Amino acid sequence: MICEACLGIYLLTTATPPDLARPSDIHFVAEKSASIPARPLTKTLSVAPQIRLDDIPAYAAQGITTIISNRPDGEAPDQPTFAEIKKAAEANGMTAIHIPITSPSAITDADAAAFGKALDESKGKTLAFCRSGTRATLLWSLSQAGKRSAQDIVQTAAEAGYDVSPILTRLEK
Repeated sequence: MICEACLGIYLLTTATPPDLARPSDIHFVAEKSASIPARPLTKTLSVAPQIRLDDIPAYAAQGITTIISNRPDGEAPDQPTFAEIKKAAEANGMTAIHIPITSPSAITDADAAAFGKALDESKGKTLAFCRSGTRATLLWSLSQAGKRSAQDIVQTAAEAGYDVSPILTRLEK
């Protein structure tokens, strides 16, 4: 079965009907997969749009041990609160961390440092999310500044489908 979100993105970006597409072009939903596909940035970090509470057991089954929420509570009426996410994560043996960011332009160096610290302290794979995955990717990018080249950070984010070039000057510091 084709993941609905991937099908929508696929149809917007190609004229090839899904039944003629290469299998690598489309994310297929497995029985134990989360409804929201995570995009890997590194071997230990993936980012995703808003997750659902019922996705958390599937993420745990995939080896995710830490969830970082970059979404402030109440940003959208249908999103679960961080307290609800934390409770579900802990019930599945996971750690949940809240680093709420109101907009990409509001990300501070302290936010990026907190994100980097959360990654360093994670005991396994991490999933970071926000509304679209962009704020999570920007936080990762800024947490890597000085550790990786700016070009490598931009390329890694682009391979996951995110454009971090607007913060290139911050990455080059």
